[in-house]
Formats: sequence, C-alpha cells, structure tokens
Amino acid sequence: MRVRLALAALALAAVPAMSADRPKDEVALERAIAGRVAGTPVTCITRPRTADFQVAGRNLIFRVNSRTTFVNQVSPGCEDGSPRQTLVFRSISSRLCAGEVAQSVDPLGGAAGGSCTLGQFVPYERR
Repeated sequence: MRVRLALAALALAAVPAMSADRPKDEVALERAIAGRVAGTPVTCITRPRTADFQVAGRNLIFRVNSRTTFVNQVSPGCEDGSPRQTLVFRSISSRLCAGEVAQSVDPLGGAAGGSCTLGQFVPYERR
C-alpha cells in the first residue's frame, strides 16, 4: 500500500512539469489570433519565409502579412521539448499542404527528431 501511495504522489508531482509549457503555448496562440476572425480552412498555402512561422505546442503559426495569419495544427510527433529543435518541411513545391511531413531536427548536430504531418490551414484575418 505504501508503494502505491508513493507512486501516486510521484505521478501527481510530475504533472505540472509535463504541462509547464502549455500555458505559454496557449498564450502565444491567443496573441497571434487576437483581434482576428477565423476563416474557412484551406488545404495549401504559399510557402512563407522560414522566419515567419512560430511553434506553439502542436500549432504552427504562419504570419503571411499584417492582416492574415494561418494556424496549422500538426499531428503528434514533432514536439520533443528540446529548445534547440527546429522544423524542416518536406515539401517539393513552393506551397505547404495538408498531409505533408514536417520533421524536428537539431540544427547544430543535424540529428533528426520526430516527424508529424500538417493539417488544414485556418486563416485568421484582421477585420
């Protein structure tokens, strides 16, 4: 019985550490879409410059211009928690489309991490 209680206490103590970035990711997403209205999701967007996207948990935020921001929720697999990881898109065209693969990579060592697939792109426009 003592072992079960100790294990339960350890599991509860670990919960805040696992979700520590969740509020930060939610805040980043809320800031990106604040004052904007969601539009109809699209399958593809013109590939933005690399510096124009931000990762917020499983959401990728693409700022196209001052008026339009696209949000894409990727499948599980890319988030490993490492601050050095960056995403590399496996696209053969000038567009990013739902179903294409993104892979997390360590830019310093080149080690590949997990991979995920892009979902639909939801436009958020300032009105």
